[in-house]
Amino acid sequence: MIKYIKKPILVMLLAVNLGSQADDSITDKVNCAADAIVFNLMFADKDNPDIPPQKERIAVWENAITEKLIESGKSLSEAKHIIENAVNESKKGLSSILKDKTKTDKKKSFDSWWIQTTGCIKKHSK
Repeated sequence: MIKYIKKPILVMLLAVNLGSQADDSITDKVNCAADAIVFNLMFADKDNPDIPPQKERIAVWENAITEKLIESGKSLSEAKHIIENAVNESKKGLSSILKDKTKTDKKKSFDSWWIQTTGCIKKHSK
């Protein structure tokens, strides 16, 4: 599935705007950023030479949500801890999709995760 993503789409996903959409809660933004980080972990640098390195793509999301958390009154260390926990939960969620299910269930669950994650990334990207 990942092979079919077009490189320009990944580049587009780098511009993050987590400050907009006043109706969004900070929890939704944290979860979206965590899912975006996990999403970007799926794309190795060697397979995508035409886009910024994975570390740089992930830093865009980490920095954007860290700023938002600090604006909401969290300290830098609290923000980093919140992000780390959210990323770990996102990884667990994705991992659980790929375990102990039939091939059809895995595909349905993964497709649902993919649509939800890319949807939130698009929502919070300029």
